[in-house]
Amino acid sequence: MNLSIIIISYNTKAVTLNCLNSLSQLKDQRIGTDFEVIVVDNGSKDESVQAIRQQYPGVKLIETGENLGFSKGNNVGVKASNPETEFVLFLNSDTTVPEGTLSTMLKHMDADATIGLSTCRVNLSNGSFDWDSHRGFPTPWASLTRLTGLSKIFPKSQFYNQYNQGWKDLTVSHEVDSIVGAFMLIRRDVGEKIGWWDEDYFLNGEDIDMCFQTKKAGYKVMYFPDCSITHFRGASKGTRKEGEKLSSASRQGKVLVARSSVNAMQLFYDKHLRSEYNVMVNTAVDIGIWLLNLKRVFRQKLSK
Repeated sequence: MNLSIIIISYNTKAVTLNCLNSLSQLKDQRIGTDFEVIVVDNGSKDESVQAIRQQYPGVKLIETGENLGFSKGNNVGVKASNPETEFVLFLNSDTTVPEGTLSTMLKHMDADATIGLSTCRVNLSNGSFDWDSHRGFPTPWASLTRLTGLSKIFPKSQFYNQYNQGWKDLTVSHEVDSIVGAFMLIRRDVGEKIGWWDEDYFLNGEDIDMCFQTKKAGYKVMYFPDCSITHFRGASKGTRKEGEKLSSASRQGKVLVARSSVNAMQLFYDKHLRSEYNVMVNTAVDIGIWLLNLKRVFRQKLSK
């Protein structure tokens, strides 16, 4: 056994069972033989725990009794995992993994010891590419072009689309700044070196931070398009249109996610970027984040 897979569950019974079913159907990699699965339940109230325990007894189920958030929950999973596995995969509950993806990704990691963190191609449920899995770091300029829509007007521009690095060829393997928490494969020794997940983040932004820390430690973050997963994006958070039908998130929960996403922006900027810019730029960023917070929270409060 060389791989530990960690999944966070929070009131996502249907999609979590769907994810576990996809893992149980794999023939080239088998649960309990080639990899272990740890599900950390963050205090679900939808009978997720009972269903997982009944249908997938081979899964190691950890009940936290409360919503610890994504970072802290994943760290709980790491502590419960087999310390002898060389790789750890952080996998969202709202994903499915097809045949060949795990074995292909492990081969890529084995082939290059300088890769600290990697992802496969992440497809949305409609077959389109999940651009959240292929990002640059959110510098003031990258964020501005993203929020103003310039990155969408000039998607292939290295100047205007630094946020998603849209000029890179998605059909070939390459290095990126940041990948998405839906599928993050990391070397255990790299995780230990960077201290795993930064628990200052509750939800959102923690994946960008982990990528930043990985690159800072001297390792590459890689994108590999020769294998894939499907991401039912938003099913766990309830704030994306494509996942609303699968989500059980309440309006209050959606507001919490909206606030958390903007708080994460502020946190990442303060930790890693503020010292690189002058007072004028920093003030403009602070105002922009404040306005974005008002917009996102207001939108969720008006949602059904």
